[in-house]
Amino acid sequence: MSELAQELFALVDELNRRFPSPRGRGHAEEVPFSLWSTLMELGLPRIGIPEHHGGVGGELDDLAVVVQALATYGHGTPLVEASTAAWAAQGVAAVPATGLGVVAVPHMQAGLPTRRFQARWGRLAHWAIVVHADAPPQLITFDGADVVEEADVAGEPVDTIEVQSAVVVDAGELPSQSALRARMGILRTSALLGTAYGVYDLTREHVLQRRQFDRPLAEIPAVRHALAEMRTGLVQTQAAHERALDAWRGGTPEQALVPVAAARIIAAQTASACAQVAHQLHGAMGVTNEYALHRFTRRLWAWRDADTTERQWAEELGARVLSASEHEFWEVLTS
Repeated sequence: MSELAQELFALVDELNRRFPSPRGRGHAEEVPFSLWSTLMELGLPRIGIPEHHGGVGGELDDLAVVVQALATYGHGTPLVEASTAAWAAQGVAAVPATGLGVVAVPHMQAGLPTRRFQARWGRLAHWAIVVHADAPPQLITFDGADVVEEADVAGEPVDTIEVQSAVVVDAGELPSQSALRARMGILRTSALLGTAYGVYDLTREHVLQRRQFDRPLAEIPAVRHALAEMRTGLVQTQAAHERALDAWRGGTPEQALVPVAAARIIAAQTASACAQVAHQLHGAMGVTNEYALHRFTRRLWAWRDADTTERQWAEELGARVLSASEHEFWEVLTS
């Protein structure tokens, strides 16, 4: 971990003391505006953007540390969406000087420019980077829009936005679709990994303290085995995440998509497994309003298929493997 990353982790730790997480107080703040306002003031969504483009410097690795740490503490914010949008729009003159940007997907393919799209935390946005499946990304700024406010299983905003009057920026000024998807995939993996660590910590603490037949649950072999499986998934996800970051640093976004896809698939599988085991070991306690577990696991369920679903990543990874030569496939498999 770099010196900057260590400082950022300490900063998140301090922020968690100022804005206690659901784990700390039992009741979640569904839309944590106070924490998010502070993150914006500190410039954390602009980590990884050069200072001459209005950023605060640093690399994607540093931003991933912040995303993972916030998720481990149980905080849900628009950091993944806002930071990706800010990175994509750096240096674009048409972007408003103030106001939040998010990454969105078209509500339907009805021709360009897109006027209707779905965006996580869209109700807070003043502009959006719209990522198409079969067309270059668009940057859309808007003054007025009709917003249908909806929420995912975690209670976080997933809104449909229909723009009345929009300005569409030339796609040539934006990063490629591959770059946007790779960066977003890495950060979503960071969020899943952090949340899964939070679930593991809660579960380990529970089975060490909870007693049955006059001994801690953790002394039961089946429980120890279940905890070991959770930990194994975390280690696998951490390794895949680091490999995706290495690929981002050392190659093109197109080359990074294969390890990013693998990391997202592994992270989604770990999320599902950790949530299942955690609720099995907690029993009914895990879904009570006073206990924090379900706030973590609901985010795992919501985030594992956010942006691009696990199945879509798997289909893309499979297609890329099939299109590669035997030598290329072997190099990727054994690297």
